[in-house]
Amino acid sequence: MKSPIVALFVVLAAGCDHSAPGAPTGEDGSVVDGNTGADSAGEGDAASMGDAASMGDARTADLAGDLLSPPDLVAPSCGDSVKNGDETDVDCGGSCPPCGDTKHCGKPGDCTSGVCTAGMCAAPTCGDGVKNGDETDVDCGGSCPPCGDTKHCGKPGDCTSG
Repeated sequence: MKSPIVALFVVLAAGCDHSAPGAPTGEDGSVVDGNTGADSAGEGDAASMGDAASMGDARTADLAGDLLSPPDLVAPSCGDSVKNGDETDVDCGGSCPPCGDTKHCGKPGDCTSGVCTAGMCAAPTCGDGVKNGDETDVDCGGSCPPCGDTKHCGKPGDCTSG
């Protein structure tokens, strides 16, 4: 793919007088383009370049194609192995699935644990204020201390009441 700087140079250079002593000339004395054999008298402006593209000048048509629709431009996706779009880390966060621990995040919803601290997803703990990991309620049950009477329990050991 041509860079925009090269493209700009090509566009600007097209309007220059490339004549050199001994350069071939057309019937009217104008310089003949050595690449195409076309008579370039008065044909360095943008309008004539558009005409050249419509007449099949491959150099101009290729340049326009690269600038307007590069073939290697692909829309961001959650499975392209690149941090792009609204992702907070590679292929996760934002509108993609939540990120695992130690991945970058912008808000709790970007993380599988529901905990985003200082821009990083944190592992679930029994004191993070979020129902996550194997907890049956917020910070209790599962591998955390048993839950109180008004909390959810998955099995008798998850609750203080048994």
